[in-house]
Amino acid sequence: TKAGIYIRRGSTGERRVLENEAEIEDTLAKIGFDIIDPEIMDAREIASRTCDTPIVVSVEGSQISHSLYSIADGGTLLVLQPPDRFAMPYKEFTDCMEMRFAFIVGKSSEAGFVVSPSELLETLDCLL
Repeated sequence: TKAGIYIRRGSTGERRVLENEAEIEDTLAKIGFDIIDPEIMDAREIASRTCDTPIVVSVEGSQISHSLYSIADGGTLLVLQPPDRFAMPYKEFTDCMEMRFAFIVGKSSEAGFVVSPSELLETLDCLL
């Protein structure tokens, strides 16, 4: 059983660059998370790899919608939030579906923002 999934934001849409994304992905992969890349995966692969996942981690954005129908009942959405864009469109969804919602606000960086891997792991410890 996978611990959860991380969905990459990718390069399309509004620019939200998680500058240390490779480090975040490595941190999550080491604890059993599956990395989902909607830019290179087809719908069938995304659906099969996200099915019944207990927790979804992703940068705030539309790519999160890939998991809305496949997340486990009572699952958790953990959003990595850029510090200059505070939008929570999925909070209402999780409330309606009796799911949990959490977020980490990153710190500004030269190319976008960064999220501390240790803060991510501490937050996941609280959620799992």
